[in-house]
Amino acid sequence: MIDRPYRWLFGMTVAGVAVGLAEGAVLAIVVRVTLQLTTGESDPWVVPRTSIDLSPGGQLCFAAGSACIAMVLHVLIARSSARAASDVLVAARCTALQAFSDAAWERQEREREGSLQETVSTLASQSSQLATGLAAGVSSLLSLLALLGVAALIDPVATAVVTAAGIALAATLYPITALTRRRSTSYVTANSAFAEDVSQMTGLVQEYRVFGVQDRATQLLLGSNRLVAGKYEQTRFIQRLGWSLYGDVGVVLLVGAVAALYLVEQSSLLGAGTVVVLVVRALSSAQAVQRGAQNMHELGPNLAALDDRVRSLLSDAAVAGDEPLADIGVVELTNVSYRYSAAGRNGDALHCIDLRIEPGEVLGIVGPSGAGKSTLVQVLLRLRRPTSGTVSVAGRPYESYRDLDWSRLVTLVPQEPHLMEASVADNIRFLRDDIDDDIVRRSAEAAHIADEILALPHGFETRLGPRGIGLSGGQKQRLAIARALAGQPQLVVLDEPTSALDVHSEQLFMETIRELAGTITLVIVAHRATTLTACDRLLVLRDGRAEQLGPPDERVVAIGVAE
Repeated sequence: MIDRPYRWLFGMTVAGVAVGLAEGAVLAIVVRVTLQLTTGESDPWVVPRTSIDLSPGGQLCFAAGSACIAMVLHVLIARSSARAASDVLVAARCTALQAFSDAAWERQEREREGSLQETVSTLASQSSQLATGLAAGVSSLLSLLALLGVAALIDPVATAVVTAAGIALAATLYPITALTRRRSTSYVTANSAFAEDVSQMTGLVQEYRVFGVQDRATQLLLGSNRLVAGKYEQTRFIQRLGWSLYGDVGVVLLVGAVAALYLVEQSSLLGAGTVVVLVVRALSSAQAVQRGAQNMHELGPNLAALDDRVRSLLSDAAVAGDEPLADIGVVELTNVSYRYSAAGRNGDALHCIDLRIEPGEVLGIVGPSGAGKSTLVQVLLRLRRPTSGTVSVAGRPYESYRDLDWSRLVTLVPQEPHLMEASVADNIRFLRDDIDDDIVRRSAEAAHIADEILALPHGFETRLGPRGIGLSGGQKQRLAIARALAGQPQLVVLDEPTSALDVHSEQLFMETIRELAGTITLVIVAHRATTLTACDRLLVLRDGRAEQLGPPDERVVAIGVAE
């Protein structure tokens, strides 16, 4: 797909040359016939490199045919430009989305809110416009050269004078073009930060309102908006100034060139008149070329930013194994440590953890805030790979297994489930097309939420609003359990699953745990005593170290609840 825009670019360049030649022929003939009608002469026109003589009527027919050809070519150029823009947009978005999808989870986690959205919307769109402008600029440049070529055949001296004036014009206005790029780079940087701040506001809207700071947050965002608007105004002003000055100064230089021809008296009336008409037409092509150059400088920073982000994501691509995995079996952590590379996080989040989890076991993980519970969960899920030590599954390092097999057998029930704006059934299915309706219903029954789903207006086809609006916190949690069970996993990690549940929802959750115990492996991060007593063993973490591992007797449960 990525090479298609270049094929369209080739077609546009060929069409540009043909348009220039056709328009040059039309204008040259019109000037010739007009002068013949004015002077009363009717000399035939010999078509270059042929012996064909054309009368004034024949010349006008030839001009009309050339004009029709130019019209058709303009349609083809417009079509090619639109197709090139579409192809580049699709290619840019596909590349960015695939790079993000393939990046390691640690890299995805570091992305600022709104960064991906801004990349695939603004940056990709601007890159598409840049490619289109580049193609149009090249087409206009070749059309310009073709027009000048026709003019040179008629009067080389006059053409040389006017061309020299055009080159001087381009050199004179180049600093404005360079200034456009500097202004545009500043705008792109500010606009990217603004887009990320807007996305952050969406994520924090509840906290802003609860703390009564929504007006302050809005004012800060409006201030950033004004800053971005100022930079955008500067960029557009410089760009528009360049376009206008190029046209105005071009007309002045054209008048000067004609005056020079008049003074030296080296050109015939027919030759000079034809060249002037051709150059006036060429001036619009020259403006298109200059506009293309301006666009390259204005939009170039967007392309550079897009390229930088894609390269950064690709450099952090996840490394997947290629071995199949049919059965989880024993999960064993041997001397596992994990150290964050982010600034401000010193020491190991996990330090020399040794742990063996048997198939069908229910393991509880407890400890104070910052003890390393979340990091250990992420290591178990293979979201983070140990800095040192090994995690073995079925007797082999878990890095060696295929991602598809791993995600099929290992899953997560997060503390705050994220739901899609889709039906309840689609939220349980969660883009896994191989899960049929029967499995969806059985999973809901296993999570003890099927009856409540059937009580909704449209049952399993009831569409949920943003962030699962329409369901209670307990229902969301049990829906997340149903989602996890739908894939028929062998290892389920539950991260603080009862922290926001009411008594009724917690009782239903505990019933689910008792039913699953012994059939699949469960790892539960929890603090509530009722949840901890359902575990076969408890692992107590403190400062990233395994402080205690054993059955959930009263003393250990008390430690977990206290922490």
